[in-house]
Amino acid sequence: MAPRARKAPKAQETAVAKVEMKMAEMAVKLSPPWTSNIVAWFGRAEVLFGLRKIRREMDRFNIVVAHLDERTSVVVSDLLIEPPADAYTQLKARLIANFTLSSLEKRSALSKAELGDQKPSDLLTKIKSLAERKSQYTAAVPFNSI
Repeated sequence: MAPRARKAPKAQETAVAKVEMKMAEMAVKLSPPWTSNIVAWFGRAEVLFGLRKIRREMDRFNIVVAHLDERTSVVVSDLLIEPPADAYTQLKARLIANFTLSSLEKRSALSKAELGDQKPSDLLTKIKSLAERKSQYTAAVPFNSI
């Protein structure tokens, strides 16, 4: 009788499958941060996290940090050196606070918005992104009728 080939123990197979699954989860490709619209960038990142089932705070933090450029890394350098337990939440809040325009800056940009060489639809998109939801500037413009 020929000896049978030994199979790897079931526990070992399960551990290997878990490691492979974890590596697949970590394979999230993000673009460099869109500092002109950091909220949308985080929205996109969180969609990818959802698709890859990445739920742990530190996993999200590590993935985002791996995609930061120098300009954005400087803003959160203290979090990079000593990450807190809620590192992703703090990183996201800090970047949004730093790269989001204040109400005054938005009003200023709105008052300077010009058509120039762009298409009217591009200008409208820019104005909509700058305008606050219930702003006196948007109340006077019926965006749906343009």
